[in-house]
Amino acid sequence: MNTLSGFARSGIACLIALSAVAPTATYSQTKTPNASERVRVSTSIRAVDEFGDLRFATVSSAIRLTSGMIVISDARSNTVSFFRENGKLVTTIGRRGDGPAEFRANIWVGECGRDSAFVFDRAHRRISVFTSAGKLARQFTLAFQPVSLSCSRNGEFAAPLTPDMQGAPLGRGATITYSGRIMVFGARGDSIGQVSGVSIGEPRALGKLTRIAILERQVAVATGDSDMVEIWSFDGKRSRTFKAGVANRKIAPLVRDRAMDALVSDFSDAKYRVNMKRLLLQQPAPEFLPPYSNVLSDSNGLLWVVETFIGQATTFARAYNATGTAQMSISLPAGTQIMQMSDNSIVTVQEDADGDQVVVVYERLKNR
Repeated sequence: MNTLSGFARSGIACLIALSAVAPTATYSQTKTPNASERVRVSTSIRAVDEFGDLRFATVSSAIRLTSGMIVISDARSNTVSFFRENGKLVTTIGRRGDGPAEFRANIWVGECGRDSAFVFDRAHRRISVFTSAGKLARQFTLAFQPVSLSCSRNGEFAAPLTPDMQGAPLGRGATITYSGRIMVFGARGDSIGQVSGVSIGEPRALGKLTRIAILERQVAVATGDSDMVEIWSFDGKRSRTFKAGVANRKIAPLVRDRAMDALVSDFSDAKYRVNMKRLLLQQPAPEFLPPYSNVLSDSNGLLWVVETFIGQATTFARAYNATGTAQMSISLPAGTQIMQMSDNSIVTVQEDADGDQVVVVYERLKNR
């Protein structure tokens, strides 16, 4: 239901500087959706509270648990905060370190078990499981290094592994591409299956980067090479593909600039962010935007393809059923990052007029 893209942000930014991807810009709709879903804001949690205290700086993940608790991970402070539905802070856990409930880098949170927050620390390759009250229940270490994560509420995970590099250095007409495996494992790190020979993507801002989502006993793989989405079983067999129908779009300057900002946002030192962005801007840009910025599954078994990028005039996503038929769509304000889709809510990150982040939770009104 939610995914991590640590490789696509701070990790990929470092790779590009030596040799990235982030959501961001304008869209053209290529087909009419079956229905446009209505939503309304149910909760807004601002980075700065009414007393001027900073609650989070750079949101790496945000989810709503089944109980209604909202959990936000902060990439800058290596902390995870639990909020009530009214926006009141309940507790903040974590600090930089190696002990229980301590984190090092690229933390991510997902509801990978009913009403439980699973927190992944990429530096430790460790997943810590917390109750909805923020109490540590257990933790386990992965035997491999994921590039990203996707999970379901049934405790199934899919994780592309750190890839092998193929191709030529970045330059005119030449890119580096990566291929690798997707590991599928359970809620205690036990192996369930794998998908081999999958394109992981290319390391440059707005380059093609594979997005994945867990469906029922299946993994949806969107490589960005085209607007095709592949559906794989846990035993590594491709069962079907479908076409998302997104037309080629040129990259607007604002979109590229926002993509760079997103890539370096996890770094706490402002001067370092400026220097890293300068290096990233020296890399050649792709000719076209990728077909989509993200894919997510909801608890109804639908796959949502986010067709737009930060910097575009709106945020647009379309839902597909198991056969690849478009079911509905949704439009949200420009600059919205969709973090989680569930059967009754959508968790997003936006920016206020001061440039501070706001976690906005929408109630889905599909049956009203």
